[in-house]
Amino acid sequence: MLGSRLPAALAATRLRSAACRASFALVLALATLYACMPDDEQSADQRVPAAASQAGAPAAESAVLHLLRIESVSDSDGPLQTRWGDLAVTPSKDSASRYDILWSGAVVAAMPARSFVLARRAEFTDRDVVVGFANCPEDVAVCSYWQPVWIVLRPNTRPLVLRYGNLFSGGRRAEVSADHTGVNVELGLWDGAHRSAKLTPRNEVRLASRPGEPGRADRATCRAVADALEYCTLARRCDSFEASSSAVPPGTRRALSQLFHTTTGIDAQQFVLFCNTSCRLGFTPSRRMIARDVCRGALPLQWARGDLGWLSREVYTGRSS
Repeated sequence: MLGSRLPAALAATRLRSAACRASFALVLALATLYACMPDDEQSADQRVPAAASQAGAPAAESAVLHLLRIESVSDSDGPLQTRWGDLAVTPSKDSASRYDILWSGAVVAAMPARSFVLARRAEFTDRDVVVGFANCPEDVAVCSYWQPVWIVLRPNTRPLVLRYGNLFSGGRRAEVSADHTGVNVELGLWDGAHRSAKLTPRNEVRLASRPGEPGRADRATCRAVADALEYCTLARRCDSFEASSSAVPPGTRRALSQLFHTTTGIDAQQFVLFCNTSCRLGFTPSRRMIARDVCRGALPLQWARGDLGWLSREVYTGRSS
């Protein structure tokens, strides 16, 4: 999955004796005794809440919507025609990182983004709701995540544009659905929880989540973990995870951090422990040991830990850090 070819200097680390592997297991066992001591700052209160609500625009008068139809849309063929006017989203003439939202030819909102696409339109008796996805509100080198944007169109009313910085999806083709309770966007798995965001009839966006099921990492993910651990043997200092993993290339960090956030197969605490131990000993454990101990599944509260370094903070999400 990481795709990058390991340096030739790493080839030797794959060929170690059984005695070295046994030494690794012994050192790892001793380190685990320390790492598994209770953490006074960790508590069950850090679990992802079952639901959260964010205020949208002023409340609309309708408490229930009457859905007529929902369809896929695109602005690639020109403005989107609706019952009350034409909607268009175009790159701004003034900025390369901004899109303008036009309603019947007039700019009604500016959207910070390097890319923007329209995806679905839900047509109700009293309004249309168009859902699009914007990414990268800032000029960053790597951008993997998209933020949903709800555009509410009503007769004789300026369009309402809703976008929240803490809502994001791993892909612009996130599933969008609609019924009498609103327009829902499935945001996917993030930090151990499946998330969705719904625009209600009162123009409020409500975030819901449910815990993801921990499970063993697939082969590609575990291979990415093992490849990253190889770099830990090249570090010159091993007194912290940041030091032990200093030789891990930026691209490898981003790929592994994305897996940490969007899967439940990596035991992050064990990865940090294996990296530190590999650095101190100068070689990595067997792939079988990595699969058994690191790729066995995530711990329930690991995303709330503050000692995972770049593993938990590397991926760009559009949120302020």
